[in-house]
Amino acid sequence: MGTFYQLRRLKFGCDSRTPSSANFDEETVLLKGITRIGRNPDAVDVVLNSTVHGNMISRLHSIIELKQDKGQQKYVLIDKSLNGTYINDFRAKGATDLKVGDIIKFGHVNGAAIKPGCHGPQHSAEFTFIAFAAAVVVTAIATPTPPRRVICVCGLRQLVKLVSPQVYLTVNILIGCSRWD
Repeated sequence: MGTFYQLRRLKFGCDSRTPSSANFDEETVLLKGITRIGRNPDAVDVVLNSTVHGNMISRLHSIIELKQDKGQQKYVLIDKSLNGTYINDFRAKGATDLKVGDIIKFGHVNGAAIKPGCHGPQHSAEFTFIAFAAAVVVTAIATPTPPRRVICVCGLRQLVKLVSPQVYLTVNILIGCSRWD
């Protein structure tokens, strides 16, 4: 297994690149093989509903996918939106590699006017996240434990991931997550 990434939400005006551990609940997302982000709850894994700008977030805004590259795993972000997805204040262009510490902002008030690859700072973005590596340790492969959905993990918890119809993967998560399907 490789490194799993998480996205931790940063609050308005937060300029820290170190995520706070004070509020795990729905603020942290453990990325899966494919994680869809947007405002349509029937089509995405992570729902972003703007209370500030109703249509800032597209129904399917972005996809973050785990890819294999020369024997290494990496996450790439694909922007599917009108208003853009920004990595370190640059609008994502094509499949953009994610790195630990990247600041990701979904949507922009002038997003339709900012071309992919261009700089578009937005200091008060409603949906701002930081990417970081989750400490995941595979401890066992077992059956017949059924999979379960983990909403939040604080500290060390165990969850089960369906590997095949008959085999479940037991994993310890050392850092918080909000979703595992």
